[in-house]
Amino acid sequence: MMADPAIVRHGWRPLPSARLVRYDVPWAHGGVRALEREGDKLARYGRRRGAALLAAGCVFVGIAFWLRRPVPFKHWVVTNGMVDSLAFRADGRAIAAGFSDGGIRIWKIGNGKLVRRLKAAHPVNFVSFTRDDRLFVASGDQVPLTAWETAGWRKLCVLPDSSMEPALSSTGQIAITADSDGDLHVWSIGGSSLLHTERRLNIFDAMALSPDGRALAADSELGIRLWDARTWRPLRVLAEEQQSTSLAISPDGQFLASASADGGVEVWRVSDGRHIQDLRLAGGVYTLAFSPDGRFLATGASSSEDAAVLWDCKSWTRAYTFPNIGDFADSVAFSPDGRLVAFGCGHGDVLLWKLADVVKEPRGAGGSNHR
Repeated sequence: MMADPAIVRHGWRPLPSARLVRYDVPWAHGGVRALEREGDKLARYGRRRGAALLAAGCVFVGIAFWLRRPVPFKHWVVTNGMVDSLAFRADGRAIAAGFSDGGIRIWKIGNGKLVRRLKAAHPVNFVSFTRDDRLFVASGDQVPLTAWETAGWRKLCVLPDSSMEPALSSTGQIAITADSDGDLHVWSIGGSSLLHTERRLNIFDAMALSPDGRALAADSELGIRLWDARTWRPLRVLAEEQQSTSLAISPDGQFLASASADGGVEVWRVSDGRHIQDLRLAGGVYTLAFSPDGRFLATGASSSEDAAVLWDCKSWTRAYTFPNIGDFADSVAFSPDGRLVAFGCGHGDVLLWKLADVVKEPRGAGGSNHR
């Protein structure tokens, strides 16, 4: 479709990768009011404000708008495995991904260059950097929790097998693992030593440690349960007979989010166990993460419709649904400054988005330091 010559005179033309959507909108006061749809940047056009248009063409009784969804900031394509885990460096300059084929890749965010490859014999479903970026940690269902020194990438320690993803302290120096017998072990990663063992907690599939290290949430035989992580005294059971695929505690320690294979994400208040919200998605939900400022919750699901969704933690409504993710997203992570969110896809791609492209920046937000 040809653009209106009057539009072209203003220097605007259809974007080559844009998608054409037609809206039959009546003219009013010499122009068309701005339209908005989830995540889309739509054009404005009016007889008085032709230069305000992104790209448009007059069609019969209405106006055709070319709209362009925000595109990923970075996009890495890996063809030999699903992306089972993601983690940013604490300084925000690199991102690591663990794959179902046992591979680990680390890219520099600024130029997108692959800077490190590591190999494991089985799928890697957990990766993390310590807060000081001195250590990198990875593990899987059949992969012992292993730590490398990032200066030179010398393997520092290998801890016994864990039956699930470990829970790490906010500094990344303390790791909590659970074995197939349901026993829980607390490790010092830097010291490569076992600090404590708590037996017969019967933890199953998921764990999350509060940012202050005082509470541990886990999927146990009794349901989703909270413990005091200092005394291991049971605090409360949040959901009986419910199995979780992923758990996350908000940065302020106020909320616990639980994902399930039936397409639900439930949110509780940690202080009193009150059920706050039940979020529904198409397809099972297998990963979730809070943004560092607690404004958003990101979820990854096995559904092309709801593969990657961003939720507003104030209203518990959808803030944005990411396009072109594929059939499902199996991992998600936010950058430490909260300006980027990454999704790992089932077809092996890692997609990195700027939150400012999809949601409004909070007032007073400064610049980014990603290089």
